[in-house]
Amino acid sequence: MNKEIIIDNLLAGSKDNNLFLLDNFVIDDLGEIICSYLNSGGGDIIIGINKNKIPTGITNEWESIIFKSVLTKLKPDAPITINTIPYHNEDVILVSIWPGANKPYSYKHKIYILNKGIPNLASPRILKSLSKNRKNSDFHWERKTVLGASIDELDQQEIKKTIESYLKRNPGANKLSINDFLIKTGLMVGGNLTNAAIVLFAENPLKYLPQTKIRTTVYNSSKSGNVILFDRIYNNSLFKNINSIWDFYETYLKRRETIKGLIRRKEKLPIFALREGLLNALIHRDYSQISSTLTLEVYPDKLVISNTGELPEGMAFNDLSKDHNSVLINPDIAYICYLRGLIEMLGTGTLRMIDDCESNDFPKPIWKHNNGKVVLTLDDISHRINNDGATDGISDGISDGVNTIIHDGVNDGVSDGVSDGVKEAIISIIRLLIKEEGINTTTIVKELASKSKPTVERYLKSAKELSMIEYKGSAKTGGYYLTKHMKKHIEFPK
Repeated sequence: MNKEIIIDNLLAGSKDNNLFLLDNFVIDDLGEIICSYLNSGGGDIIIGINKNKIPTGITNEWESIIFKSVLTKLKPDAPITINTIPYHNEDVILVSIWPGANKPYSYKHKIYILNKGIPNLASPRILKSLSKNRKNSDFHWERKTVLGASIDELDQQEIKKTIESYLKRNPGANKLSINDFLIKTGLMVGGNLTNAAIVLFAENPLKYLPQTKIRTTVYNSSKSGNVILFDRIYNNSLFKNINSIWDFYETYLKRRETIKGLIRRKEKLPIFALREGLLNALIHRDYSQISSTLTLEVYPDKLVISNTGELPEGMAFNDLSKDHNSVLINPDIAYICYLRGLIEMLGTGTLRMIDDCESNDFPKPIWKHNNGKVVLTLDDISHRINNDGATDGISDGISDGVNTIIHDGVNDGVSDGVSDGVKEAIISIIRLLIKEEGINTTTIVKELASKSKPTVERYLKSAKELSMIEYKGSAKTGGYYLTKHMKKHIEFPK
């Protein structure tokens, strides 16, 4: 994707108080600017462009210097992104600073704020105001604690992945235990897990927060009275939900077909727009309402993501198609997603969605407000489920994939082979998991009504031994998923 558009939009919409242009930098000056942005409303710094908006370029070590000599001197840990971007035959560095949730921030033990676009030491009055804001942030919905929730109910592997990402971004930091990391990032307060921790990492978040569920529905038409072809609730941790919905995209979204001359070809999907639309809905969602909902609806001609909430105060929908400051509704959730690499640059996601759609010849995304929800529509995106519920081309792919894996297993000595009856049962199980991953043995037995539980368990064991399926999660709340090995052998049509 052409990232020059990001810089173009920042320069076109630049204001004295939220964009600094530096053709070079002094380490402490840069630290003071970043600190003042954190304590204010956030902003951007472009290094390698002068005040006349002419690119002058950077040297290779500048990004490393910023990480080692500036960011390590900012306290507490701050949500900042740094990206090197090619711009008009020169490389420039874009530093995006979020309005911090843990004010006051300090640089070298001094606290700075913006005054008429210039960083200044905070006065006692300002310090008192920042401290009050810090206290208020502790009463934000994300920071409210969940009584009775324990670390054992969190996905330990996802937390460990996040700690690894944190240490990569902070190479000078000491290794952290899960407990220390949760405390350091504000996900555990006074020995209790917060709402944000449950949203991000709980294996069964609905136990405490029923509003975290996500519903995905596929319809046979865009008219009233349409028939539901597919309907699923996702109720896992945020990261597992993202992966599951992405698998849904991969499996069920249809590539548009065009004819140019005598050649028929499958067009690409606007992958970035799909990804960013999903992440924006999850990260900026209003989780505070117990009736909050997030729905993804796919029709023959569009994909619609509806999310309970409002745009941040002072922001209009037409602001989404131009450079704008990112206002974080859930700063703790957003920061963890930033650590995991899900957020790259703030305030630019909607611009890049527009660019991605246009680059792939899709209509521009449409945002609007409807009945207390922010609604994103991506036109010309369709599904490939037939009216009878079958998915084009997938059934043959399942049979071929299962046969291939069984054949390879016999040749490699992993399996002595399976009977035709067992093979058909495994194919049925794979088909069930394509429709709904994460289901448990009880559900599979109900779906395979003619088979007893011990018989189904033998089928599951055979499929596991052949690396077709795997069990994830605890014994009580876990379920079965397709392995990457199995997915690779299923010939999903593109």
